[in-house]
Amino acid sequence: AISKSASSNSKGVGDRSMNPSEVVANTTFQIVAGLPRGWEQIEAIEDTLKRNFILDSSAVAPEGSIDPVEHFLKTKRGPAYLFATTAAMMVQSLGHESRLANGFYIDRESFDVASGQHLIGKKQLHWWPQVSIDGANWISIEPTPGYFPPQEQWTLFQRAQWAWNFIARWVRSNPWLLLGFTISIVLAYRMRVLLADSVLTAMVFLIGQLSIEHRVAWSLWLIDKRAELAGCPRPSSKTQRQWFQRTLFRSIESDSRNRLSEFDSMRYVLNAQDELLYSPCRNDSQKKSIHSQDMETLRQSLAILSKQWTVRKMRSAGVPKQNDAPKLNRPHGYAPDYASIH
Repeated sequence: AISKSASSNSKGVGDRSMNPSEVVANTTFQIVAGLPRGWEQIEAIEDTLKRNFILDSSAVAPEGSIDPVEHFLKTKRGPAYLFATTAAMMVQSLGHESRLANGFYIDRESFDVASGQHLIGKKQLHWWPQVSIDGANWISIEPTPGYFPPQEQWTLFQRAQWAWNFIARWVRSNPWLLLGFTISIVLAYRMRVLLADSVLTAMVFLIGQLSIEHRVAWSLWLIDKRAELAGCPRPSSKTQRQWFQRTLFRSIESDSRNRLSEFDSMRYVLNAQDELLYSPCRNDSQKKSIHSQDMETLRQSLAILSKQWTVRKMRSAGVPKQNDAPKLNRPHGYAPDYASIH
């Protein structure tokens, strides 16, 4: 396909009162049947002429023909000016303003390599209609097959108006789809924490398939992230062991049914993490691993943590936030006893 563009030298020839005939009006109503009033009807006219009619410069109405446009609609072939005239009359039959414009249509075939210029002649003369829906702005359309509409510079207001009309047409055509999309957005926003937790849980599950070391480390990371989603992130000054055993467990003492099993599971997983991270490894054949008899217990502990330590439970248990930690009033010049820190 050859890329083509309209010349910027096109000019309007003023408004035309063409008085569309009954044949033109009936044909137009058949084309736009079922479409909402406005630009969709104009696009349907433009598309119908491009797809169902043939451009033929020699196919003119015979002498004595009363209405060349009716002859054009009957034979479905004709020169460019008949395409433009017919489209303009169809638009007028819908109650919109239209006019004809002419100019020179420039394509690559008219480019002269030797002179570096386009050669303009009779073949480049072209006609097209312009349409005004609001009575102020004129928009060019191109109903002739093989031609692209002229390149025009729209103002910001015209672009905004076109975007608004496009959105309005889409909303009218897809009300149920819009309603479903809106409900989905509202539900996704209301359930954003649950969705984020589900995505993180699935990610940790997949990573945990690599090795038991990955599963332990990423399961503890998941509990950290769930605490953040619950609005109570672990303070940067506390280690995981300090936060889980001293603060988090004290906040869920009200749930005495599973507290002991959760506490034991967390302690077991923390000890397993210490062993996996810090146990000595004498050579390459001695990998950091859990004894086989403890592997099943570790898996059960990880399952309990993933199932019981949920965002909802942390919220309902009232886990204290980082800013809720009690502040100690220390005397002036207080210095910690570093020897007592262990």
